[in-house]
Amino acid sequence: MTFYETLSKLMEERKVTSKELSETLKFGKNQIKYWKDNGNIPNGDILIALSNYFGVSIDYLLGRTNEPNGIYQNSNSGNIVNGNNGNNSPLTINSTSNTDKSTDELFELVQSLPLVKKAEAIIYLNELKKEGK
Repeated sequence: MTFYETLSKLMEERKVTSKELSETLKFGKNQIKYWKDNGNIPNGDILIALSNYFGVSIDYLLGRTNEPNGIYQNSNSGNIVNGNNGNNSPLTINSTSNTDKSTDELFELVQSLPLVKKAEAIIYLNELKKEGK
């Protein structure tokens, strides 16, 4: 599911309109239409606000898991990205295996970032991954 499809589903379940959501979370009234028309995803701040508003993980919003508070597991590396760790922090990263030094270093760096920057890092890394395909 795309970001927009997931957002639409959540909005329908909560019976909230685009206008109501944009006013509540204080982003542009045409932003949701922009995400739909261009296939884009919002920045880290808005992702976090949406995650908190709907009570779902950022991974769920991004379509990385089908579970609203699910855990994304990268089957190639054994690294787990937790959607919600129970303390209203929708994003923590744990290395569950020793893959290689650069991977471990990357996880340490991301883990040390503030929450908003973690979300931005994941978005950026997803874009790099798309470019590499």
